[in-house]
Amino acid sequence: MRPADCSDPAPRSSPQGFCYMSDQYIYSVKPVKIELFKSPTCVRCLGASALLRKVLAEKGVKYEDAVLERDIVKDSGAMADLLMLDLMSTPVIKYGERVLKDAETTDETRVRELLSSPQGG
Repeated sequence: MRPADCSDPAPRSSPQGFCYMSDQYIYSVKPVKIELFKSPTCVRCLGASALLRKVLAEKGVKYEDAVLERDIVKDSGAMADLLMLDLMSTPVIKYGERVLKDAETTDETRVRELLSSPQGG
């Protein structure tokens, strides 16, 4: 898919970004990726992934377009980023500046609340 075309008169959206108009200006906003920190032996990670898939599908968003899965065992950068959040265990869902950890990642109410906030703010 091509990025949103901000020259069109009507606001549009695509997985790559959103365009909207305000008086004389057109803004293009790139959505923030949802990060799922996981590990191969983490049973709860499967539940967090499944819940994200379900909630995103209900919103008409493909999981693959919205979620970046980060395996802390295979990717030392993912582990470093997790440690920067002062966390050492998975699963962790990070969306913008907001973070869900452990049992919060499989709490449907918490996940829905997280994903309904603009850009994870």
